[in-house]
Amino acid sequence: MGRMLLVLVKEYVTWEKCCMFCRKGTQDGKDVACVTSN
Repeated sequence: MGRMLLVLVKEYVTWEKCCMFCRKGTQDGKDVACVTSN
């Protein structure tokens, strides 16, 4: 259970970082970029 949670948190952090990167790159289509890169 704990390990699963750790993996989820890790993936979430990676996704969050990607979103921040997308947000910086394109203010216009940030939501689209986040969804497609995930």
